[in-house]
Amino acid sequence: MIKNKYQIERRYIDVRHNVRSGTRLTSGTPGFLVAHDTGNPGATADNHFDYFQTLKDRSASAQVFIDDKKILEIIPTGTGADPAEKAWHVLYNVSTDNDRFGDDANDIALGVDLCYGGEIDFAAAYDRFVWYLAYCCDKWGLNPLTHIPSHKQLDPARKRDCNQALAMAGKTLKDLLYDVATEIKDSRP
Repeated sequence: MIKNKYQIERRYIDVRHNVRSGTRLTSGTPGFLVAHDTGNPGATADNHFDYFQTLKDRSASAQVFIDDKKILEIIPTGTGADPAEKAWHVLYNVSTDNDRFGDDANDIALGVDLCYGGEIDFAAAYDRFVWYLAYCCDKWGLNPLTHIPSHKQLDPARKRDCNQALAMAGKTLKDLLYDVATEIKDSRP
C-alpha cells in the first residue's frame, strides 16, 4: 500500500443537526465503508462541500467526496487527527446494514462518494476513489471484499449508486472491490 500516493484534504462543513452532528461514530473507528457516487454528474468535490455547507431543508451528508483532482473529507473520518464522526448517508429505516454489519451505516461506517460525469476525468477520479478505499481498509484492517458494500446493496429499492458511475467506465462493483484489494497489495515505493 502506497500510503502517500494522494493527498487527503480535510475541510469540514459546519456542525449542524441536519448534515454534521459532531457526534463520533458509535464504533469509534469505521466498521465498514459505503461506496457511493454523487448521483450528480459533473459536480466536483468542492461543489459538494459548498452544497452541504449550506444545506438547510433536509438531512443528508457523507464524509468524503472524491473527484479527479482531490480527495476531500468534509466530515472527520479518523484518517487525520480528528476522530471519525457520523454522517447521514444511508436511511435509518432500511435494515440491510443492521442485518449485515450489526448496526446502522450512519453510526459505524464512512460514506465515500465518487464524483463523475461532465468535465470530471473518470479514470483519475476512480484511481483516487480506489486508493482512498484501500487506504481506509489498510488503516482499520477491513477486508475490501466484505467491508465495502455499495449504497445500492444497502438500499436496493431506492438507490443505484455506485453502480451508475462505475457503469460509465464499463466497471462493476466487483471490479471496484478487486481493484481496492490490488491497491492494498501494491508495495511500490
